Amino acid sequence: MGWIKKIIFGLIIIVILILILGMFGNKKGSEPPINPPENNTNVYASTENPVSKGGRIIGFDYTPASDGDENKALQIGKSAGMEAAQIFIHWQDIEKSPEQYDSNAETFLTGKNTIYSANKIRGMLSVNAVDTVSNKMPSDLQGKAFDDPEVIERYNKMIDWVLSKVENVDLVSISVGNEVDAYLGNDKTKWEQYNNFVNAVSQHIKETKPGAKVGVKSTLYGYIGNSKDELIKLNENTDVILVT
Repeated sequence: MGWIKKIIFGLIIIVILILILGMFGNKKGSEPPINPPENNTNVYASTENPVSKGGRIIGFDYTPASDGDENKALQIGKSAGMEAAQIFIHWQDIEKSPEQYDSNAETFLTGKNTIYSANKIRGMLSVNAVDTVSNKMPSDLQGKAFDDPEVIERYNKMIDWVLSKVENVDLVSISVGNEVDAYLGNDKTKWEQYNNFVNAVSQHIKETKPGAKVGVKSTLYGYIGNSKDELIKLNENTDVILVT
């Protein structure tokens, strides 16, 4: 049975070593805090001499509270300083049949109209013909070019209807696409067609709603990557630059 004693003795030694390391080892909890470098403003925010707020606003894209109470979620956002919130919807979810607008979309939009205006929350409207990697035209328009006259005419009629449903919301911006660079990719023809579409519908929106700020959401990756030149060209005729 001598081998059993040897195993027990070995286990005792291991336990003792673990205890010693625990007592004298480097403990994270006891390490002093690392102070930020005094002159490293690129990493640490400074509270000294803050820039005044000016005309800037803070906007959130919030979701309803866990119990489905949107007003509760909005009030939480307001308590955190929220001044604007998104109204995000796809074209094909509005117009499921040609020039027939969905009742669920109407409920969604009129709900935003009521809750935002009552709480003095401004709106960031996004009615997407494109969403990231997807074409969001109505099904009967799929396959047509973005600058096809029928596509432009149908979008203009649809956006007029949308604007009538959120007429009491003070809109910060109106986006006609979301992360469009991901969808348009390296296709120069699609970029040109979409650019023509944006120019046409933007002019229409500003005739319908004077003073509107119209733009297109694109990704930061697109601006610093392969889509930079196309996005610069696209934004020559927009009122705001919208980046995700």
